[in-house]
Amino acid sequence: MKRLISFETIVPRGANAPPPGPPTSGRLGFGLIQGDQVVDLSEQGRWPDLGAFLAGGDDSSPWDGSVGELLKYPQVALSDLRIRAPIPNPPKIVAVGLNYREHALEQDKEPPAAPMFFSKARTAVIGPGDTIVLPPGREKIDVEVELVVVIGRSARNLSPEKALDCVVGFTVGSGR
Repeated sequence: MKRLISFETIVPRGANAPPPGPPTSGRLGFGLIQGDQVVDLSEQGRWPDLGAFLAGGDDSSPWDGSVGELLKYPQVALSDLRIRAPIPNPPKIVAVGLNYREHALEQDKEPPAAPMFFSKARTAVIGPGDTIVLPPGREKIDVEVELVVVIGRSARNLSPEKALDCVVGFTVGSGR
């Protein structure tokens, strides 16, 4: 399994830096996890972010699912990075609500006859360890674990057999 991430480099506070405290932010990037290292694919400057790399919009993305060609790029220690949201600025987020019977019943709702789709704000995507900002009037977080399917290219009217050709990966998310 290949693990691609978006990251931010951690710049430790040193002797010539501001007073001691938490690490400061560095540059944003993306890469491929290889053990305790990350192959830094963003150093080439060819792709602005992981989303563009996966989409290969200009057909320059080297990602064909193999790792060999990517290992020629510079590497950085995973411990020197802060993992960010996988796709930092997704163009669209579509969710499916009440997608299984038990969950619908937990919410005191009848399970829908057909999938119930809704959209979420692009700002709903955050990285691991980031602070969840509650909207005004909300006092608690409704914790749900969701499978997130990352779609890498536009498509319409696909057959079920061709649908997975547009999926570039999976990650986890929290609902609501």
